Amino acid sequence: MTSDKKDIWNGTAEIQKCIKTKTSSIFLSFKAEKIAKKVTPGQFVYIKTSGLAEPLLRRAFSVMDSDRKKGIIELYIDIKGPGTQSLAQLNKGDIIDIMGPLGHGFQSETYRNENILIGGGCGVAPLIMLAKELKTLGKRVHFYYGGRNKEQLTFIPMLKNIVDTLTITTDDGSTGKKGVITNFLNIQQDAAIFSCGPKPMLRALAAIAPNAHVALETAMACGVGVCMGCAVPMSAGGYKRCCTEGPVFLASEVSWI
Repeated sequence: MTSDKKDIWNGTAEIQKCIKTKTSSIFLSFKAEKIAKKVTPGQFVYIKTSGLAEPLLRRAFSVMDSDRKKGIIELYIDIKGPGTQSLAQLNKGDIIDIMGPLGHGFQSETYRNENILIGGGCGVAPLIMLAKELKTLGKRVHFYYGGRNKEQLTFIPMLKNIVDTLTITTDDGSTGKKGVITNFLNIQQDAAIFSCGPKPMLRALAAIAPNAHVALETAMACGVGVCMGCAVPMSAGGYKRCCTEGPVFLASEVSWI
């Protein structure tokens, strides 16, 4: 799905929960019925992280889950700077400013009976929503989940309850197979491939599976395609805007240099 400006909602939302993990991250959920009804896997929301002058710009976060009946959106957020630190201080009942849904997400016409999902770091978040949608449609999901160490792999319990097969890798061998996730892929010829995670992982995947659909993690400014601050270089030349023409692209489209 691609966001049309008339479909983008901007307003305030009430926090439902803010759960801190053992790593520097949080699960944040809020009530935003108009976003929850429209958002699709791979799209994101844009949050004003505090009422202060700094940080000036909003922050973009992929949607991890959407409960359309209850109107609840859930995010997974790595705590990195002042903006995300302010989000980590939120409590149930607090109010935040939200825009969404935004971006060109994973497209349902690309789904297959067999689907391979490859995620690393906080890039797993949009793949959670995608995996749930695929299973709802009766599709099979084979998930490859990699991280630097065992502590990073926050989503293992959640994924075990969703996917058909789960392959886990860590750089240090503390759990699962030792090595990077792209070294252990078993790609079926008729399977669709979807991925989100660190750029080195996506670059390696593009060399193996140029037909993979990849969601990029790129810094954004306006979120609606005006400022060109999130321009992504294309392999055919020129640029595309990650916030509107992305964040999902074919791996072969992107110049990974």
